[in-house]
Amino acid sequence: MLARPLRLPTVPPGEVCPVSGVTERSPATQKSAARGLGAGPLYPITFYIGEDATLRLGTQTPGPDGLYQLKVVWASTGAYQGPAVVRAGRLDGAGRGFVTLSYDQGASRGDAVIFTLQGAPADFPSQTSVSGPGCYAYQIEGVDLSEVIVFRVMT
Repeated sequence: MLARPLRLPTVPPGEVCPVSGVTERSPATQKSAARGLGAGPLYPITFYIGEDATLRLGTQTPGPDGLYQLKVVWASTGAYQGPAVVRAGRLDGAGRGFVTLSYDQGASRGDAVIFTLQGAPADFPSQTSVSGPGCYAYQIEGVDLSEVIVFRVMT
């Protein structure tokens, strides 16, 4: 899965970011983990990324690497068991994005992170790092799953 290419759509600069929709899921570990972006069994929950698929930078300042690090918790329904690789990228211009797990730094492989799903509902505290405002997407790859979730970043 790590060898699979990052295949994200492009969005011309200035065009509307075609964000992914919100889906209600069950089972979930808690009520706040039931709503998330995309349709897959692994998803970023809207409690952090917002019902409008928007991460807000607010008063955040970029780190030494020039990236903004924002908390985004991921969840899974338990409908899938096995590894899932998540990568991120910017769709409307230069820049980058990636996800890291808060409690498993060893899960990161360059700009990819490997979630290990156990076949039961779970939450995964994590951070999404981005270059700045713009249109971004997560690409999620598993043994038998593939999904692109589009979100935007605003000030």
